[in-house]
Amino acid sequence: VDAPDLAGKWISPMHPQIIKDEAGACDICGMDLVPAETLGYVSGAEIEAPLLIPSSAVLRTGKRAVVYVEVPDTERPTFEGREIVLGPKAGDVFIVKEGLSTGERVVTSGAFKIDSALQIQAKPSMMSNPAKSESEGESKIESVEVPAELLNELLPHYFALQSALAADDLTEAQANLSGLMSVTGHQGELPDLIHIMLAASDLEAMRRPHFETLSNAFIAAVGATPENLDSPVYRMNCSMVYPDRGADWLQNNDKLLNPYYGSMMLRCGTVEERFGE
Repeated sequence: VDAPDLAGKWISPMHPQIIKDEAGACDICGMDLVPAETLGYVSGAEIEAPLLIPSSAVLRTGKRAVVYVEVPDTERPTFEGREIVLGPKAGDVFIVKEGLSTGERVVTSGAFKIDSALQIQAKPSMMSNPAKSESEGESKIESVEVPAELLNELLPHYFALQSALAADDLTEAQANLSGLMSVTGHQGELPDLIHIMLAASDLEAMRRPHFETLSNAFIAAVGATPENLDSPVYRMNCSMVYPDRGADWLQNNDKLLNPYYGSMMLRCGTVEERFGE
């Protein structure tokens, strides 16, 4: 059976069954539709086929995407890190817009181990950007704790931050982080994380990994004493944030608004759990 000619159509990169005549948003996840030509779905079109790589080959840090590419004609297997520019994701593959050529071989499994080994040997890691300091969004803070006695006072500021990120509003997100700090003070790991988020130059740097770290702390605190909550709290999850685990966040209602992607995929995710009555 010949494939339908989708010239001029618009398709969801994540849900290719969603096909429309005009640009718009995916009915399932809210992600922007892309021209069918960019995903290689047009029969007989005289365009260059897109270059695809498995999503497992890509290391993500902030806005950067990195792959490890095999160096040809070496006596032993040798790989070099390379920053690339990604296009839309389609299932388990990414379209590569810049940085790779057809025929080059990339590490599809174990790239993170290669990068970690370089760090252990004190060699340059592609996951860290030497031009980017901690004040610009890089942080080694992996976990923090929310004081139980401050939880109900902090939650409204957290919910407002989540809403601002979902609305792609950097200024409002910074204002709500300041609200959190007005409660926590300036000393300790939680305030340190908030300081780093406040210094973020854009929404992406604030969202990953810092908002996930902050959210995990609030989720742990809410789960420890749900009976002390002033009102119900909902745990949400988006499986696309990180391919190995997704990422969670909290809301004060069950009307899901994705803070990790904002308007790009506002409704992408699921309601996983309710705390409190």
